Amino acid sequence: MNFLEEEKPHKWGFKDTDFEVNSENENISLKGDRYLICGYEMPNFIPFVREELQIKDFDVKNMQKEKKYQIKPAIINHKFVKSIQDIKSSSRGSDRLKHSHGQTSASEIQYVLYCEENLEREVDLVVYPKNSLEVSKIIEMANEYNVCLVPYGGGTNVSCALKCPKEELRMIVSVDMRMVNYMISIDKENNLATFGSGITGMHLERELKKHGYTSGHEPDSMEFSTLGGWISTNASGMKKSKYGNIEDIVVNYKLHTPTGIVQKSINTPRNSHGIGIHGCVFGSEGNFGIISEATIKIHKKPETVEYQSILFKNFNKGTNFMKDLTINHKHLLPASIRLVDNRQLRFALALKPEKSFLGSIKDYLKDLVVENYYGFDKNEMVLCTLTFEGSKKEVTDKIYNVQQLASQFGGIIGGSENGKKGYQLTFAIAYIRDFLNKLYCIGETFETCVPWNNIKDVCEAVENTLEQETQNFNSKPFLSYRITQTYRTGVCIYFMLGLYYKGVDGIVEKFEHIEHKLRDTILKEGGSISHHHGIGKHRSSFIKQKMGKNEQKCIKSIKNTLDPNNIFGIKNGIFN
Repeated sequence: MNFLEEEKPHKWGFKDTDFEVNSENENISLKGDRYLICGYEMPNFIPFVREELQIKDFDVKNMQKEKKYQIKPAIINHKFVKSIQDIKSSSRGSDRLKHSHGQTSASEIQYVLYCEENLEREVDLVVYPKNSLEVSKIIEMANEYNVCLVPYGGGTNVSCALKCPKEELRMIVSVDMRMVNYMISIDKENNLATFGSGITGMHLERELKKHGYTSGHEPDSMEFSTLGGWISTNASGMKKSKYGNIEDIVVNYKLHTPTGIVQKSINTPRNSHGIGIHGCVFGSEGNFGIISEATIKIHKKPETVEYQSILFKNFNKGTNFMKDLTINHKHLLPASIRLVDNRQLRFALALKPEKSFLGSIKDYLKDLVVENYYGFDKNEMVLCTLTFEGSKKEVTDKIYNVQQLASQFGGIIGGSENGKKGYQLTFAIAYIRDFLNKLYCIGETFETCVPWNNIKDVCEAVENTLEQETQNFNSKPFLSYRITQTYRTGVCIYFMLGLYYKGVDGIVEKFEHIEHKLRDTILKEGGSISHHHGIGKHRSSFIKQKMGKNEQKCIKSIKNTLDPNNIFGIKNGIFN
């Protein structure tokens, strides 16, 4: 089956994967076999949600039904359509809808699935180029006939980057790049590979695996997000510590614009060639043109991959361990290291299956040891999950030394199974979000980058702001956070926010107001607007505040040079 056919039509995920509730009780289970949490019942999850959000009328048997979306009539530029008639396209309502939104919970998912209101504007046509020549032709014809183009990768963004400007009167055409999904070349001697930009992370890794290589770039969305999308949003992956962020991985690229191709095609490890604009491609978010291909660094597949987990008494002790490991013992850093707070740890535990009698006794004894012997409080302890890659000796040595270091901070080993499940749970989070949406729980994730000394201040300030902003809600908000990437000078903090909204009018506006307040709080406490999700339209007001006027002028000058007729009129970032 073609991977495009495996996806849900206008929602996150695969068709064969969904949460369902046992009609005889409140146990939930995840259909399919793609993830480690598939195929068993979870009796503790619904009670956990009910308790955490303090919901009195939480009825799992009375889910809200998805609406039948009424898409607006398309605006058609007949001259343009005729000029590209030899390129695959679709005007079906389902395809137009899928390409008109990303995965922003409030302003996109709610409008598409549940609210009486619809999206303000949808794309009018979807085109599927299969190579760079067709990309160039689409842009040339759009420029000639004044059509607005929107580059489309996997549609996984959570920044409203795909939101069509409501004031756009021209025909809007989504350029879906996922047929440009093949390996163009591989250079094993120099550790480079070139791919079409529409290849998803999952398929990129499959292609490299055939040759014994990996890119090492694993964002949470890697099953659906694309190489071009990673570049356009300046993405980061879970194994950043070993392989770097996307700007460290990409060596060359080809960007098609209305005034010509901009490309970097120098395979040297580094060069000093004067002033360059290449950094502007990273984080460009579809404003300049379409990326058709990119050359990336590749690495031999590691001999072994091992997972591990470490329990700490509280978030502060876990943070201190991560800081010491990152700064003073960098050579021991695993490929991935993440620290989840207590609430997120309990969230993950609530997704475990029901234990047998012997299993329950075993867990009870473990709890007694952790709490009574080591003095851990189950309502404060946190979990650090680690992924090690390399030779067997390298991995074995690293695990031993990291465990020794962790013990200096009071850490105790949580086991490899918890580490593996903790790592892979990330891929299933969006399914949980969509399931809870059916139960009137709206959820969103947002991230920031902060210096080491600001971690506590940022987290506490966000908690305080959320408490103030949700006093009039009929339930308690859910806020959880984890450290997902570490640097010598700071970390990425990834927040999970949830609210129960049954009976609340105007939830979209209220939820967006709350999220805006939380982001404003983060900035005031020294955090960044975003670490890897990008700006889009969701955070455009903040980028205008933080970016100097001269910087804005420079970027707008580049836009005017590459796209003087604003063919790429998606209006993300400072262009919104």
